[in-house]
Amino acid sequence: MRTEQPSITAENNAAVRAFESLRPAGQRIFHDPYARCFLPDEFTRTGDTAFLLEERISRWNRLVPGVCDAILARGRFIDDRLLRSIDEGLQQLVILGAGYDTRAFRFTQLNEGVPIYELDDPATQQMKLQRLKKYRLPVPDRLTFIPCRFDCEDFIARLLESGYDPGRITFFIWEGVSYYLSPADVDRIMAFISNHSPAGSAVVFDYFPPSVFDGTSRLDEAVVLRQALKQMGEEITFGIDPDTIEDFLSARGLGLRKHLSSEDLHHMYLKRVNRETTVSKMFYFAQASVSPVKKKTG
Repeated sequence: MRTEQPSITAENNAAVRAFESLRPAGQRIFHDPYARCFLPDEFTRTGDTAFLLEERISRWNRLVPGVCDAILARGRFIDDRLLRSIDEGLQQLVILGAGYDTRAFRFTQLNEGVPIYELDDPATQQMKLQRLKKYRLPVPDRLTFIPCRFDCEDFIARLLESGYDPGRITFFIWEGVSYYLSPADVDRIMAFISNHSPAGSAVVFDYFPPSVFDGTSRLDEAVVLRQALKQMGEEITFGIDPDTIEDFLSARGLGLRKHLSSEDLHHMYLKRVNRETTVSKMFYFAQASVSPVKKKTG
């Protein structure tokens, strides 16, 4: 991935969330009142943010059908799992590749002393901090920003130096990130989760099957998205076979807790608000828990 510029996909994801948040409460599946803070300046200069967002989202829906709805359904799914984790006694939250994540601001339930650690590429994180300052959004005391690249820096040391406690039950959010990493980087992250958090900790993430990154997928949106991301310097480099996800996680000291397809999320969220569009079939969603007896993988 390019490091001299903030992530374009993080900005695009914020635009998708911002547009969805403009819908009436009974018609939206996801609400993020802070997403508009991370829109490009062109959206705020004209004063016609809603029109510009609708225009852009409509164009994306034509080019990569189902991807915008996948982003929304993914966000809602992760929100729901986070709420469940809070109810189950969450003691620590780690957001890997946070982008313009706003859960530290949206989830007031985390105010009761739950430390939050956001790791991300330095350029993207710096832009996020600039946007927070521009819109005068105070950073919660419990939130720690850790600039770090997973492919060439020791994120484990960075986390531990920043106060991360391996003894606390932790919820890891790994949203829209796995497919940009190498297999070795994926293994390092999963090994960290397994070996540096207690039983009861969990990670929620989404992933693509191998056909998306190797170019053999027959889905039109997969072909277009793969090419577009490569041009942006955010190339798809990793995938997991959905039929082997349980074994894949078990070999890394994690137990599959929940595994959903795009169709599952369509029925869970889009169908409830009578949304005619669908979630792209190239997305899969999972939650895994740290096993009581963990395999050491490095």
